[in-house]
Amino acid sequence: MKKLKFEGYALNSNGLVDIQAPKEDYDNGFYFLSNDSIKFSKNSNIIPPIFLGVANVDWLHAFGMSVYACDNIPHAFAFDNNGRQIRHLFELIEIILKSETRVDFVENLFCVEFREQVRTFLESISGSLLFVPGAAAGQGSFTVSDGTNLDPFAIEREIWRDAKWDKDKFCETYQVNAELEADGIRIYSNVIGGFQDYIATITQINVTEDRPHPFSLRFGSGFLANDIIYQKLRKALSTIPIFICLADVKESLHTLLRFHSYSPMILWMSNLMTGTFLLNDNQFFEHSKAIWSQFRPHGGIPEIDCTVLQDQRTFMEFYHSAGFSLGDYYSANSHTKSFRELVPYLSSKNNLQVTNMQEYIDQDKGESKLPNTRYIHVDTFMSSSNDSISEDTIFLHILMGYGMSADDFIEVFNKSRAIAQRVIVMEHNPESFDFYMSKKQTSQPELIESLKPNKKILIPGNTCMDRNLMYIFDQ
Repeated sequence: MKKLKFEGYALNSNGLVDIQAPKEDYDNGFYFLSNDSIKFSKNSNIIPPIFLGVANVDWLHAFGMSVYACDNIPHAFAFDNNGRQIRHLFELIEIILKSETRVDFVENLFCVEFREQVRTFLESISGSLLFVPGAAAGQGSFTVSDGTNLDPFAIEREIWRDAKWDKDKFCETYQVNAELEADGIRIYSNVIGGFQDYIATITQINVTEDRPHPFSLRFGSGFLANDIIYQKLRKALSTIPIFICLADVKESLHTLLRFHSYSPMILWMSNLMTGTFLLNDNQFFEHSKAIWSQFRPHGGIPEIDCTVLQDQRTFMEFYHSAGFSLGDYYSANSHTKSFRELVPYLSSKNNLQVTNMQEYIDQDKGESKLPNTRYIHVDTFMSSSNDSISEDTIFLHILMGYGMSADDFIEVFNKSRAIAQRVIVMEHNPESFDFYMSKKQTSQPELIESLKPNKKILIPGNTCMDRNLMYIFDQ
């Protein structure tokens, strides 16, 4: 596939995506905080997952949970069709990066200074890492002046009592009208869902008829459960490539899934996978079926390994409404298994896939299924000058297995080594059970191994654990 292009923001970019600064300064309504309920679960996989998600504030909770549970996430995407919302997420990440502790983050986020007693109480709070909002409790005594220690409204009021709130800084920073009230900051903003105003709180999430709807940070759960997960999130935000994209999920979901279809994924969908959004838009409904294509290939996307995180308050068993059932599960085919093993070794910027099977190029309409990868027939590759090929990684895709002679392969290999920083060779294994009985395989593993690869990888097949062989050659 060609490189993806979006307007938006990039942190720690590795060149995977072309991100251009937003063309305009969006000033439409946005959610300062969210109130989704998130239960984290992850498919078991060896390869670290990509993280993708809707760019509301709870992206940080879902991403923080993922970072806590999964080591070495390669990169992350956030997407929303509201330019002001994606800017807000970018601003929140900047606040986290400059805030040494969870309590520093709360004060910087709300433009407030708390009493020392409040800071001590917040620092002591520890709660659920993998559920938002999770049960959280502080250590020691925290006496409230109005109500009881078990009353969430009373605790929230006590947190805000005598707080030094900088209204001008808050309103200028977030470009909103706001007032400090006893139990949080009242924000006036016209947002989706019909809210003209709401209360931004730190811990309190309960809805009452006589108060504006609360949108809470839910301090004490998710990425704010304790300082260990908070610091792990800060490190991830400062090192992992993150792309915050202005993109309508209804139009971009299919593209993002295709781009990552050979990598395990964690997908944060907030409340979009519900009847309110899903069943009223045929295009979104159809594209969303690809999320469950681990049950079967769909819409040009192969069987994928995708863990979906949704707002638990509005959760629906989507695969039933999409026409799937648990009995429809399909094991990944050998092609999908091979590309899943391959993708982590590709360059994030650009790759060249060399094949001697023109029919495969034609079937794929000239576009490689691999991310940031260009297709080329071996004859065109060999007739091209070295200077005309600029890819960082060259992938030689089963050349001898489809009839190339050993001498011709060596010529292709030597040319590739002269051009690229990394050469990846994949061939059929003639000794594997998948091919052994046919006696038709012409791949020569011993020849490739004589070239002294840096690494050799066995790739499972339909009936064996070594159908294909992959070799990594680095300069």
